[in-house]
Amino acid sequence: MKYTNSYTRANPGLIVFMIDQSASMSQIGYEGRPLAETAADLVNEMICALGLRFFTGDRIKDAAHIVIIGYGSANYSGAKLIQNGSISTLFDNDSISVQHLKQFIPDGVGGELQIEREIKQFVSPEANGVPDMTSAFELANSLINDWIEYCCEDNHRCSSLTPAPLVINI
Repeated sequence: MKYTNSYTRANPGLIVFMIDQSASMSQIGYEGRPLAETAADLVNEMICALGLRFFTGDRIKDAAHIVIIGYGSANYSGAKLIQNGSISTLFDNDSISVQHLKQFIPDGVGGELQIEREIKQFVSPEANGVPDMTSAFELANSLINDWIEYCCEDNHRCSSLTPAPLVINI
């Protein structure tokens, strides 16, 4: 099946983030930060950017369903479903904490301004245990199949309108 459809409210897509949360993510990476922090920030930023992309009027359109899977942590066996829901549901969830970030932006005259911004923390950094990517892919496969089945039951739109699921493994 060739997928050419865009993510819209009428035809929402599925985005699956799989995040390695094993001990290897404690290694220091970009800007001297642990890889776990960089990975969590990246996912949080991407979901916030999607929220802005799907924002219209005074609300976020349900143009995507978001799944976040963590794997490799010593705190659970195999893979763990961290978040699962429509993008607007995730943003409306008051139990998801808000992170305050300081950011430097160019001031237009060769200097920098420091600003503070808030982003939702859909996933927190974690780095312990042994990676179990197989469990993560099995869980992702199961959730994708459930989503496709749901889409096919919903107005029989699976063959012609459903956008391709997107899986991002970090």
